[in-house]
Amino acid sequence: MNVSNMAILIIAAVLLSLPLVLSAAFCVEERWGFLSRKHDKWIDEHYR
Repeated sequence: MNVSNMAILIIAAVLLSLPLVLSAAFCVEERWGFLSRKHDKWIDEHYR
């Protein structure tokens, strides 16, 4: 297998996995945002 075929395969794999990576990152981001909002609310209730 030559280099250009390898490059094409790698690019194709990256492009195919990009939506999965982005959706996973979005889910994690949303989860963290939810947790930090909850935490802020808890701090407001207990310390202010």
